[in-house]
Amino acid sequence: MHRSVMDILRSRTVRLNGSTNASVRDPAPSRGDFDRSWFMDSPQIHTELFLLILTGGSSERMGTAKAGLAGIDGDLPNAERLVGLAHEIGAVAVQLGERWGSPDIHIDDQPRQGPLGALIHAYESLKDISVDSRFVILACDLYRISRRELEVLVEPRSADAVMFRVSGVVNWTAVLLSTPGLAQLSESFKSGNMSLGRAIVSIENRVELNGDQLGLSDGLLDADDPLEYKSQRTVTSPVVLED
Repeated sequence: MHRSVMDILRSRTVRLNGSTNASVRDPAPSRGDFDRSWFMDSPQIHTELFLLILTGGSSERMGTAKAGLAGIDGDLPNAERLVGLAHEIGAVAVQLGERWGSPDIHIDDQPRQGPLGALIHAYESLKDISVDSRFVILACDLYRISRRELEVLVEPRSADAVMFRVSGVVNWTAVLLSTPGLAQLSESFKSGNMSLGRAIVSIENRVELNGDQLGLSDGLLDADDPLEYKSQRTVTSPVVLED
């Protein structure tokens, strides 16, 4: 039987499908500048808003784990930096795939069926989520994304999916989904679709924000290889990628 999200957050580990594949960080102060108490006692953290960080994948073109490379504003692995951004906007931080640092919830992507499969695995693992829950989906290679982009993304809207268009192209690396929207992704996946981007744009009740007009396109850049990563870095990183 699946346990409720509240039970999961109050425990250290939860067994799903007979194995321990979802775990919760210790009830201790978080790492990072926000330095707050265990978030279950904090009114700033909303259990109806989750930030799902995709930390899996082979990263063959990058040559190293994308989640472990530093983001723009420090030397912390980007997957850990995104946990901090989740807390800044009052979201529960969930990592899907490899664990980095201290997310509120970690779910091991055991099926290994790509980013869409990882999201569906998370959706099924957190089965007792509320119909009013919302989910920010972030790729781990958004090294320049900031609180500003996320706050625009989570503004109240009557839509099952909210995404950005950058240079006329839908960007699926930073998306907001409602619970019904996530359920639609599940149906798409079960029908044989393996593409997260294709599944997201198939959601009819969606809002597309113009990232260029909002001045947010720079923060929505991702990096697939060492050259793209190096071109996006504006501060010195302790991570060195060999040419």
